[in-house]
Amino acid sequence: MSKSKFAAIVGRGKPEAEGKSTAASQPAQTSPARKARKTTKRAPGKSADRANFRQMTTYVPKKLHNEVKVRLLQETPPKELSELVAELFETWLKSKK
Repeated sequence: MSKSKFAAIVGRGKPEAEGKSTAASQPAQTSPARKARKTTKRAPGKSADRANFRQMTTYVPKKLHNEVKVRLLQETPPKELSELVAELFETWLKSKK
C-alpha cells in the first residue's frame, strides 16, 4: 500500500526519530519583511468584555448598511457601527418613557 498524500502533513506534528533531521523539526525562519513589521498591541475588543456586551444579529438592506458604514468612516474620529446602534437604542428607549 502506498503512503497517504497527507502523511507528510500529519508527520509534521510528531517528534522525529533520533538521528533524523528535517526542515519540519527545525525552527521556522522569519522573513526580513515579517521582522520589519511593527508589533503593536491592539486594545481589547468588545467581545473581551462579555459581561457588559451582548452580540446580536440583525438583517438590514445592503444599500442602507453600506451607506451607514461610509458615513461612520467619514466621521472624525471614525465611529463603530456598534456605537451607533447603542446610541439609537438609547434614544429609542428614552422616547418610550
